[in-house]
Amino acid sequence: MVPLAPSDPQRLGRYWLAGRLGAGGQGVVYEAYGEGGERVAVKVPRVDDPASRSRLAAEAAAAQRVADNREGLPVHRRLTEAARFWDGHGRKPGDLLHGSNLDRTLRWAATERRDITLLELEREFLDAAAGQSRRQSRRRGLLAATLAVLLVAALGGLGLAEYRRGVSDRQRDEATARSLALRAAGLRESDPGLAMLLSVAAWRLAPARPESRGALYESLSQLMIDSFTDPHASPGTVYALTHDGRALAAVLGGQVRLWDVREHRQTRAFSGVGTTIRKAALSPDGRTLALQDDRNVRLWDVTTGRPAGGGFAAGVGEFQPGEMTFDRTGRLLAVPEGDYAARWWEVTGRTRLRAGSGAPLDAVNADRSLGLVSSTGGGRAELWDLRKGRRVPAPWLPLKHRLDDVEFGEDGRTLASVVNRPSERKVQVRRLPSGDLVTDYLAGVAGRRIASSARFTAHWSLLGELAVHRSSDRHIVMERRLPEAPDPLRIDEADRVPGAARGDGKREDRHARHLTDVRQPRGRGGVVLRRRAPGAGWADPRDRHGRRDAAVGRP
Repeated sequence: MVPLAPSDPQRLGRYWLAGRLGAGGQGVVYEAYGEGGERVAVKVPRVDDPASRSRLAAEAAAAQRVADNREGLPVHRRLTEAARFWDGHGRKPGDLLHGSNLDRTLRWAATERRDITLLELEREFLDAAAGQSRRQSRRRGLLAATLAVLLVAALGGLGLAEYRRGVSDRQRDEATARSLALRAAGLRESDPGLAMLLSVAAWRLAPARPESRGALYESLSQLMIDSFTDPHASPGTVYALTHDGRALAAVLGGQVRLWDVREHRQTRAFSGVGTTIRKAALSPDGRTLALQDDRNVRLWDVTTGRPAGGGFAAGVGEFQPGEMTFDRTGRLLAVPEGDYAARWWEVTGRTRLRAGSGAPLDAVNADRSLGLVSSTGGGRAELWDLRKGRRVPAPWLPLKHRLDDVEFGEDGRTLASVVNRPSERKVQVRRLPSGDLVTDYLAGVAGRRIASSARFTAHWSLLGELAVHRSSDRHIVMERRLPEAPDPLRIDEADRVPGAARGDGKREDRHARHLTDVRQPRGRGGVVLRRRAPGAGWADPRDRHGRRDAAVGRP
């Protein structure tokens, strides 16, 4: 641009002239600015005639067309070049436009193209490219649909596989639970602790299965809660169990083994006791062992393994019935003599306890103030004051041959008996020395032997049929048929630990629901009914089945 000449105007119409851009035969071109500041070129023709005006109008129209197609011209140029390349190389599909280039070209040709006319070759090129794009889109859509179907099928297959796996796992768990429940049922007697664990495991695997629920309910109601088997048991072994069930003595072949039955371990062993032992008894503290052979009874110090003094009382034959047992103080010992008769001896002095008449005593109370004679002589049973050596009047006592069994209560102030009358058999508990009835009920054919405590009375037959009554209201709190006849049977309301020895070397802990724990031996031994603890409620750390009221036996 050159400055304006003196002859040039400063303004043309609404434009201010800034300088000359060029000059020619047709006229002069100026650089100018409008009132809004826009920059333009203004051409002033030299000749003002119709022909000049037409040419100027044509140039202006051409310039406007160029301006209008300024952005589309590069697109058109690329389209022209691509169409020629495609046509010159055999019109291959790979030479066609695709992707964003094709989209931009089609948009320009359809909406942005102004005064540009496409050649036939360019239209064919665009049609071919658009057709190829549509075909590719359809193929991609079909592929996507196919993949979607395959994905759905795969997910369905996975879902089915997962469902079948869940069904398979459930069936496996149910089969395992059934197997565990059956295994637990077979271990109720031999290994009750493991049976309980297996029942819980079966319920956890398949809680909805009847077998699992049944196994769990059986665990809640099973009598036996623990079991201990003497590993050296044999048919000739003689056993003795303490009142609390914690210590077990096994005598075989002149050797004694002491066991802690709760821990299932041997605590002591000694020998030299003889090979003809028939009966055995452990003192309540577990320190003294009484052994009866075919000659006499001897006491042994368990701690040292040595005899404590000489022999006393009479011996017994190999198959003579009856059991030898200490009283709860450990100062008296009941020694079997004859058929189902036991004579009481004072341990320290090795003297037999006798009534004032000289007859041996069949029962002695806890403080040794009262004794009963029921198997010697005829007439009525005799109640004796042992301290004064005189007979206590007791016209309420039955005839001796009518007494099947008799036992003093734990406190020594009651007397429990089984009275066998011609038409009935009754269990009676009377206060001493008045003879007032505490409880009186029919024993039926089951009642032949008896055991009592402050609150309960139990009677059983030689066939093992056991019934336990609550003394306050004569309510039967337990009826059970035991595997064998218990001899003896005791009720312990103070101890929490049940247990008993069987003749086959097995010690069992049992529950008597609503009242007691039952300890059932087989062969030589007995049953101990143990109420959990005095008071309104009871709970045993070994009892997994909740808390119950001691009086009524309900939760």
